[in-house]
Amino acid sequence: MTTFGFIGTGHLGSMLVRKFVETGAIDEKDIMASNRDLAKARRLAAEAGIQVGSNRDVADQSDVIFLCVRPLDVKGVLGELEDLLVADKLLISVAVDFPLKELQRLCKARAARVIPSIACENLLGVSLLAMGNNAALQDKELIFSLFAALGDPVEVPEDHFEVLAD
Repeated sequence: MTTFGFIGTGHLGSMLVRKFVETGAIDEKDIMASNRDLAKARRLAAEAGIQVGSNRDVADQSDVIFLCVRPLDVKGVLGELEDLLVADKLLISVAVDFPLKELQRLCKARAARVIPSIACENLLGVSLLAMGNNAALQDKELIFSLFAALGDPVEVPEDHFEVLAD
């Protein structure tokens, strides 16, 4: 059984949680989320039936961790969790403008970046995916299966994200 954590429950993090649960891509009992505003995380938990914890709880108890924080906050969150983001964890960042190379430099977790479009909320969007050099084929398959529930995942070179996201 795979457990999933979401660090950051702003618009994008909340949308991913809600849609993964609604589509059955992830069972709500397998999701834990955190947010710097605990009330926001609790509202999402009440709506989606997930668990709430601290960033450290999420990183410790999850096999797959979605990093859904602002790019300016990524380094601080990774620093806080450095001892928990180990090689048997998969870290999926949705932060724009924070490259895989930096993610891999700051933690030992296997890494990937996904840029979902806003249309994923209507299960129609394209999600751009780039895999880190330490990610396994099973990681790619898992990410593709998750984001296929929200639309069309497409693997592209990370340096194409900006132009393709437009």
